[in-house]
Amino acid sequence: ALATRTVSFGIGDVIAKEGEKGGNFYIIKSGNVDVYIKACGDQPVITLVSGQFFGEKALLDAEAGIRTATCIANSDLVECFYLAQSDFSKMLGDVS
Repeated sequence: ALATRTVSFGIGDVIAKEGEKGGNFYIIKSGNVDVYIKACGDQPVITLVSGQFFGEKALLDAEAGIRTATCIANSDLVECFYLAQSDFSKMLGDVS
């Protein structure tokens, strides 16, 4: 069965790291997440909020599957729903 799960992070926790293999797709339930891209410098390129998502790019490219940004919790409590790669692929099918 396809199942979203819930995970919590504290401020400063790295949720996804640029250059690493991605395994989950995240939807922000509450809190804020700063998104950093090395090539863009030390400041966040965007701050994501409740209802927004990240992690899909690494899962859409099954061969490389490499994270293109670093996502860091920017609230005392960030709660996310997440789908593992296998459930994400079953839900969307072959999107390549």
